[in-house]
Parts: sequence; structure tokens; C-alpha cells
Amino acid sequence: AAIHLLGASSAEAFLGRPVDALFAADSRGRTRQQWLTESEPRFEDQIVCLDGTMIHVEVSVATLPDDEGAALLLTLRDVTERVRARAALRENEERLTLAFAGAREGVWDWNIETNTVVYSARWKQMLGYAEDEIEPHLSAWERLVHPDDRERADRAHETVTRGAPTYEAELRVRHKHGHYIHVLSRGFPIRREPGGPVVRIVGTHLDLTERMRAEAALRESEERLRLAF
Repeated sequence: AAIHLLGASSAEAFLGRPVDALFAADSRGRTRQQWLTESEPRFEDQIVCLDGTMIHVEVSVATLPDDEGAALLLTLRDVTERVRARAALRENEERLTLAFAGAREGVWDWNIETNTVVYSARWKQMLGYAEDEIEPHLSAWERLVHPDDRERADRAHETVTRGAPTYEAELRVRHKHGHYIHVLSRGFPIRREPGGPVVRIVGTHLDLTERMRAEAALRESEERLRLAF
């Protein structure tokens, strides 16, 4: 398996070569130190195949006693796809953060299994709160949503847990100063595996307060105009 992983046809291709030569040049010193001291019995690194391509591997280190004192056993597991997936996830998260920052929407991430909720700085700012003034729990949302809108909010959440791809609902949420602001709440379900139960709902809040004021002012102007005619 090691011969195949390194792109060789036989073990002879590696005989006589120092083991650390299998690893990327810029990490050899650190890698050698890790396996000699066993400071990290498992770590990620890159190895260089015979054709020069780089593979991300998870390295497990164990020391085995032999007639001359000790032998070193390195187990390499190809994690290239995992590393790529992790990088892609980071990139997507960065894009999402930038998109929300540009749209000025507040973001929330609800873990349904634990009822912990991550509220973004913009989400708290929209309601007049500082970063440390909202507890990272569903109880914060339950306390702030307007009592008359609570049932509608619960129904919206239930639609995505039952299979809907997303939901949208206009709700009122209490500001720190006591008044309510209108928000457009959108929710997107996250499943641990395809077809499995929803374990998280990630969503956004868009402040509709200015739009509502503008619509009210427009209605008032239209009423005055009708009365004038």
C-alpha cells in the first residue's frame, strides 16, 4: 500500500533513501522532530511521490522495540480529498461572510440538537446589542421575537425540518431600547448526511424597518392626495 501510495513499482525505489526525504522539503525538519520526540503521535503533512506530485497524508507514529533498540513505524493515510474539502469549505464560508457583509444581513446558525445559536455581530448590532450581550442560545431568540409572531416563526422553522428547502417570514424582533423592528427572516436547513434529519438551520435577518416606514409614508401621502381630490 505504501509503494502504491508513493507511485512506485517496488520497494527498491526507496531503499537507501532517508525516510524524511519522502516529505515536503519545507517541513522535513519539523516532521523529523515530531516523530523522534513523539510530541504529536498523529499529524498531517505532505509527501512527495516519485513523479513529484504532492499528497496530503495523516501520519501516525509508533516506536517498536527491536534487537538494536527501537524501530520507527510510520503509518500514512491519504487525506488529500479531506484537505481539499476543508479548503473548499473555508472558501465557501469566506464567500458567504463577504456576501452577508455586503448585504448587511444578520446571520444566525442554530444547532437543533443542542439549541445553541451563533448570532453574528451584525445580527446583534441590528437590535442595538454589543457582542457580549446576547447569549448563544435559542432562549435569546425566544425572548426577543414578538409574542404574536412566535407561532409563525415556529411554523416556518418546522417547514424546513420537514423537508422544505428554505423559508421566508416577516417577523418583529425587540430592540434593546424596547421598540420592535421588522425583519425578513430566511432559513436554510443543514443535514449531516443526504436524506438524514436536519441538524442545523442557518439563516439571515434583513432589517425591513426603513422599508416599512417608507411604505407607511407612501400610504399616508396617497391618502392625503385622495382626500385633496
